Amino acid sequence: MLLLAGNSYSANTYVASPHPYPCRGGACTSMGFTQDYLTMCRDANAAYQAALRYWVTGDSSYADCAIRNMDGYANTVISLEGDSNITLMQGAQGFQWACAAELLRNYQPWIDSGGFGRFQNFLLTKFSDGLIRFLQYHNGTCWSHYWLNWDLFTIDAVAAIGVVCDRRDIYNEAINYYQSGSGNGNAHNALYFMHPGYLGQSQEIGRDPGHSSADAVLLGQFCEVAWNQGDDMYGYNNNTLLAISEYTDNMMTTWWNTPWVNYAGCDAWDVQVAFGTQYRPGADLIWNHYVNRKGLAAPFTMPWAIGGRPENGGGAYGQTSGGFDQIGFTTLTHALDPITNSPAPSGVVAEARNANEALVWWWGSAYATSYKVKRSTSVNGPFTQVGTVAGNWTLLFTDYGLTPGTTYYYAVSAVVNGVETTKQPAGERAGESAVDRLGDRHVRRLHLWPGDSSAF
Repeated sequence: MLLLAGNSYSANTYVASPHPYPCRGGACTSMGFTQDYLTMCRDANAAYQAALRYWVTGDSSYADCAIRNMDGYANTVISLEGDSNITLMQGAQGFQWACAAELLRNYQPWIDSGGFGRFQNFLLTKFSDGLIRFLQYHNGTCWSHYWLNWDLFTIDAVAAIGVVCDRRDIYNEAINYYQSGSGNGNAHNALYFMHPGYLGQSQEIGRDPGHSSADAVLLGQFCEVAWNQGDDMYGYNNNTLLAISEYTDNMMTTWWNTPWVNYAGCDAWDVQVAFGTQYRPGADLIWNHYVNRKGLAAPFTMPWAIGGRPENGGGAYGQTSGGFDQIGFTTLTHALDPITNSPAPSGVVAEARNANEALVWWWGSAYATSYKVKRSTSVNGPFTQVGTVAGNWTLLFTDYGLTPGTTYYYAVSAVVNGVETTKQPAGERAGESAVDRLGDRHVRRLHLWPGDSSAF
């Protein structure tokens, strides 16, 4: 709360600067406009932060400030302008405006003045129509032309605008796109390659630190909106967001220990890894869902979530657009008490790597200090412990010295507060591909290489 109160964009005296034609993109000048989208970046963040401060304090002066500034935009803006970069403005700021409006949708003075209805119309006519067109056509480009962040900004805003405007059809555009859309915002495309240990290399990772660090946070915002509507996009496609977050935070922490595959898009560009670190607020939202709601482990997300506490918001991490891309303050808005029951490991996979080795990995348990990996030649055991893995590292174990042609079964248990959890099994025959023997579609996908269209 102290950081929210100390952020200049949270003041109840903040005055927005709306004008008729906000514009983003290098072509603004040639179009007869000024590229001034940063004004809207600041104003949208300020509206959200004032609305949030009203919710925390109950002081109506903050609600009145946010509404005054939102009314200014709804009553002033004639059209949003720009080249293709208009989508980034509509997406990032459309999401923030929608979140601010949702916080104040029951504020009676705004309802009575007709301001809430006018702002809903502002979101529908100036933001959602263009964003949905982008999802459908991508400006006539091939399916993977636009980087992942473009689609994520878009589905964030479309989902949030659908909620605040009570338009299930608009909200469904975002949900359906994440599940089956054509571009990189489809969960199966966003998670470009799943490495052993459930480390999910995202489509944009390696581009540069600024962009790479944003995607998990943007996807977290979308998943949280959906979660609040009863749709579990956090868990969709075998916890795509957690896998991406774990990979991203691992790369930014210990890049030399992060697996990598080069990748290419439909425009034939080839991306190779670019190392670096940039902090983005929002990891606390991801951490609290997977760890404190679901009881899963997130060993690489944890230091970014805990190390960044308490999160600040707009403008605190830079005055360019990157400092306003996400709403921040997720320590304040999403911190939960620790989960009281830490479930057993789940999603155990055993994969033969050669004639006498097996690679085993799993989704971990919240607060596990270590894991016991066990093996048997019978599905019903008895199981013999063959290794231990630390709870704060990649949840991956290699079992050596196996006998070719023998069927092995693996089980993994977690040790939490000195107590061992129930084992979760997986079967594997040394020297035989797990693809042929295991029926789980997520397991099959783990073994497909980039370029195999059946994976995506």
